[in-house]
Amino acid sequence: MIYLIITLVLLVALAPIFAILPSARQKAQMKMRDAARQAGISVKITIIDDPNPRQEKYLSQTTGKMMPARLKLACYRLQIPSPVMDIHWRYERKLAAAGQKTGAVVKDQGHKAAGQAGNSSGAGVKDQGQKAEGQAGNSSGAGVKDQGQKAAGQATGSGKAVTGQLNDNEAVLMLVEASNLPPDLASFLDREVPRLPADVEVIEATTAGLGIYWHERMPGTEQQLIRFLKDCAAFHLPVDQEQSGL
Repeated sequence: MIYLIITLVLLVALAPIFAILPSARQKAQMKMRDAARQAGISVKITIIDDPNPRQEKYLSQTTGKMMPARLKLACYRLQIPSPVMDIHWRYERKLAAAGQKTGAVVKDQGHKAAGQAGNSSGAGVKDQGQKAEGQAGNSSGAGVKDQGQKAAGQATGSGKAVTGQLNDNEAVLMLVEASNLPPDLASFLDREVPRLPADVEVIEATTAGLGIYWHERMPGTEQQLIRFLKDCAAFHLPVDQEQSGL
């Protein structure tokens, strides 16, 4: 009996110590952050607004009201010394909410998207990277108007058509804003953004540098983000700095 009491006392005494020890996931995240810092990238845990606030997980089961849509993420940021120009852009992982009028074209990974072609007479909807009229022709030439429930489009860069309502598994990184975006940088983003890990929520270029907000779910994928930030930074630098490196 005395040994049982001693064991219980020891367990109670050691429980706080075990509680503060990092889990396997936390240890993996620490290694990922160390790798980023060694590459000259700062790491910060931050909270941002969820790009998709209208989700069931934010609906309170007790009050029936929407709770604040916030995400706790790791931000990997690379500062750009003396950028060549004031270039701003931002990607967010977006869902097509039910009943939301999207205008017919969902911008997947690009700065422009082309509407699906019309009927056999060649009628179609031209998209200038900002709007689409949301009409798709049939064989008889009659247009079907968008009722705010479906988005049809073909995005540049990824080559993936995004049609109808997206769910969590189909959410994609979309270009939501861009300023002074050079063509070569736009082509790079079109090509590389779709290849980033699925737990990346936001990518941005601001005066603070290049930033990636993500969940750090898969050990090893931090190397992909490091390469992306380094390669992307080269487009923001003057030629002489680009050749000498960051």
